Amino acid sequence: MILQLKRALCFQKLNFISEAIDILSKAVENYINHNSRLFNEVYNVYLNFLEDYRYYQQATSSIYQELARTNDFKSRTQLVTRLAKLLAKKKQWAEIISVIQPFLLMQERFPEKDDILYYFALAKENMSEPKEAAYYYNKLINEFNASKFIPEAKKRLKFLQDFRIVEQDVALNHLAELFGNFLDKDIGTRANLSFKLGQVYFLDLKNYQKAEQQFQKALSLDAEQEGDIYLYLGKTYLKLMEYFDYIGQPRKNYLQLANDQFKKAVQNSASCSKPDESAWMLIQTSLKKDTIDIAKEKKLVEALLTKYPNSELKEEWIRSLAIDMAFDSLYTKESINYFKYLIQNYRNSDQYPQYLLSFARLILPTNVSEAENYLKQLIDGFMFSNEAALALNDLIQLYEDQERYEEAIRLYEKLSAYFYYSELADIYRFKMGDIYLKAGQYDRAIAFYGNTINFAFINDLILLREFRSAEIFKNIFSLARAYKLSNDPKNALRYYQLYLLVEPKGEFADLAHFEAAELFMKNGQFYLAKENFKAVSAKNEDLYGKAVIYAGDIYFRDQKYNEAAGFYESALKVISDPERKAQINQKYIIALIRQGKIVKANQLIKTFKKRYSKKINALAQFNLELGNYYRLTKNFDKAEKYFSTIKKKYKSSEYVDDAEYYRALVLITLNRHKKALDILTKFAEKFPDSDQLPGVYNTLGTLYFRSEKYDAAIMMFKKALDHCNDCGLEGNIMTNLIKVYSLTGFWDAAQAMARSYLDKFPEAPDRLDKKIIIARSYINLNQFQNAVDYLKSIKIEADAEREPEIQFYIGEALLKAGRYEEAIAEFVKIPLLSKKTKLQWEASALYYSGQSYEKLGRIDDAIRMYKEIIKRPGIDLVLKKDAEKRIKQIQ
Repeated sequence: MILQLKRALCFQKLNFISEAIDILSKAVENYINHNSRLFNEVYNVYLNFLEDYRYYQQATSSIYQELARTNDFKSRTQLVTRLAKLLAKKKQWAEIISVIQPFLLMQERFPEKDDILYYFALAKENMSEPKEAAYYYNKLINEFNASKFIPEAKKRLKFLQDFRIVEQDVALNHLAELFGNFLDKDIGTRANLSFKLGQVYFLDLKNYQKAEQQFQKALSLDAEQEGDIYLYLGKTYLKLMEYFDYIGQPRKNYLQLANDQFKKAVQNSASCSKPDESAWMLIQTSLKKDTIDIAKEKKLVEALLTKYPNSELKEEWIRSLAIDMAFDSLYTKESINYFKYLIQNYRNSDQYPQYLLSFARLILPTNVSEAENYLKQLIDGFMFSNEAALALNDLIQLYEDQERYEEAIRLYEKLSAYFYYSELADIYRFKMGDIYLKAGQYDRAIAFYGNTINFAFINDLILLREFRSAEIFKNIFSLARAYKLSNDPKNALRYYQLYLLVEPKGEFADLAHFEAAELFMKNGQFYLAKENFKAVSAKNEDLYGKAVIYAGDIYFRDQKYNEAAGFYESALKVISDPERKAQINQKYIIALIRQGKIVKANQLIKTFKKRYSKKINALAQFNLELGNYYRLTKNFDKAEKYFSTIKKKYKSSEYVDDAEYYRALVLITLNRHKKALDILTKFAEKFPDSDQLPGVYNTLGTLYFRSEKYDAAIMMFKKALDHCNDCGLEGNIMTNLIKVYSLTGFWDAAQAMARSYLDKFPEAPDRLDKKIIIARSYINLNQFQNAVDYLKSIKIEADAEREPEIQFYIGEALLKAGRYEEAIAEFVKIPLLSKKTKLQWEASALYYSGQSYEKLGRIDDAIRMYKEIIKRPGIDLVLKKDAEKRIKQIQ
């Protein structure tokens, strides 16, 4: 199926749309498992193709077929919702009603419930069933008041109520009453009759054009209620304006007409039963006619409040001021005061939740705790309102900003429970992973992100890039981070690498490279760490600065000082923090010294001294590095000068002990052993916590060894080992101990140390040497069979150069065991089978074969072995003379 999808994608890119759709259609139809994740993914792509290219009939037919196949409730609700949207585009309203009807009364909760209600109401409206449509719009507004459809549903409901739903019974009653009054001559003038008839058209029959005619007629007959007629006539023009606006047709200048009528109503306030309403309508139409002027509105509305303090419209006036002033920072305080007044005086108002929300939002910047209390009051008191959903959203954001993540999570759970159908819930369904991550709930974050990327195309880069939003790539990165924070580096690296594979230049690419590099570095994979640090771009200077420093440190660690210096130099260009800059400058100078770029290093050291004269440690380290450079380049006088400078000028630094130690090494090289020995023997007392103690004791041990003071050497080497806690000298110290133990015949100790060495350094280049020591220890401890067995087991590890040596020790062990025939058999393998080597193992094997024959009393055979030494080319002359001498002795 994936292959067919890719084929279809190729055709689509070539603009062969019908071919692409045909391929997908067959792939969908022929796939067996319609419940699989793969099918659902491809099927959604197929439907998107059909909708994007307006194959609506094919899309609807396919959905009908799929609805007939599946019994899965979630799939069915999603399919029906999609079908309703398609049918709405085709204006097949009766079909929408037929499809949706079974889902209307379902008690199950599903996110598409508000979609179902909206499309059903819309279909009823377009089927000319306005009362039914109004019922379902009302149901949607009251039961799902956080739905994305609410603004449109309210607009359509108002249109139905204002223009489509006619209460004929009420209208007939009013007309009958009016006719009765006319017959009884209680109606008054003809002008009054026209006014009353206009009201019936306006209020009951919703026929605003007829209403206008009657109101105009009333005015032409010298009506006594001019003020009321002008008021109704102005409202009629507003209704006509709303109607033509709604249906999208050109309209007369009804706003100006309405404004003129309201002005006349105000001028005739004596004959207007609602002068406060006339004045308010005049203000509204005047403000709409102009661009909104808050100062003007404030002046006019406050005048109304003064003139009509007990008006039924007072709440509406104050609300209008509060809302409009909230958008102008100059009037924020007054807006707050008006909202506070509304909260205190209109607790039973339908708008009360809106007052709480608006007030809380206005005071939030200046009084967070009070705003929080009002938002909580709104949630607790009006849980099912749209304002409660918005308040939950505001509080979640507030808690997230305040790092109160646990509380944010609890509110999200409430939002998800009460407003599961809303766009806000959808938004947080995508956001919650970040909050789980910030809250330290890594398992929940991993589950969340894992679920969001759990789709069929996750391992297919082409389809992943083509059919998934940027959000999915962000979630892959976040999943990697969640695994990193939960101490699962293996999975973290897996998803960092997946992200970088699909989004090599994505929003989080630099961070992914950096965090993956940190994990590689922690895991000892320095090459991969270095390559990822190098991949961080310079877009984010702070991150780039850290990355190039780390890359430089790795090159420095690998003794690639030229590359390290280059990265440190790059870091210095972007780092602004003075302290950090000094540290990198220090590393940069050291890298230059270790490359041998002494002139440039000295220039930078001078500058460093001027800027950072109090950084004693750094200045001391420069002298130490210069001393070591000259020591290694055999300029010992200069080296000693730099080491001595540290003791003189920077004696309070942490490098005095290092300088003393390296100075002693220089003195040894210069054969000034007495002075060196004096420094080294006093070193531990002067610097008891120095990390150079292993080197000091190791050097002392070497000096005593050379002087054949073996007991003292052993003691020093053991002290060196005691102070060496995984230090770099541990292998060397152990080797020195093995050497002195072997030389002095402490074979038990030599063997034990060799075994410890192999345990500690199983991959050491000299591991075979240590194994041979173990074998020789067996021989010298008279454990001959152990020696033979062990030597045979390690022989397979030896190359051609070392094999004769091991073979010789096998023969030696058998010879010392008195097993002469076996010893001869092993010795003769060397001249017969082994490769010639620099060492004279061939001659030794022939010589000891002769010795074995002598032990057996087979003098002729012994002489034959000695003669073989004499005649063989390549054997040392000294050994040949020894063989001749031995022949004379036994003949």
